[in-house]
Amino acid sequence: MPRRRKVIMTIAEDRMQDVLRLCDELLDLDGPAQPDTALLDQGIDSMEVVKLLAALESEFSVVIPLELMSLKALRSPNDLWQLVQATEGRDGGDHS
Repeated sequence: MPRRRKVIMTIAEDRMQDVLRLCDELLDLDGPAQPDTALLDQGIDSMEVVKLLAALESEFSVVIPLELMSLKALRSPNDLWQLVQATEGRDGGDHS
């Protein structure tokens, strides 16, 4: 694997770890969050969702537009990471 691709994969893995860390810190889960943890089955409430989305926006310097928010985007930490990735580079994000 070329060195540049390894570096990009390492950055993506680190950022996924940031998503998992936020889930662990902000949500009352049955155990440590994994990429495929079924968040909606954990009984998270609307306030936890709001806190988590705000934390994701702050952590990754993005603004998540309402049209991208859905139950599908909240199913798992992996889906949350995909939401962040879809948001990066869109107008309205703070990419400083």
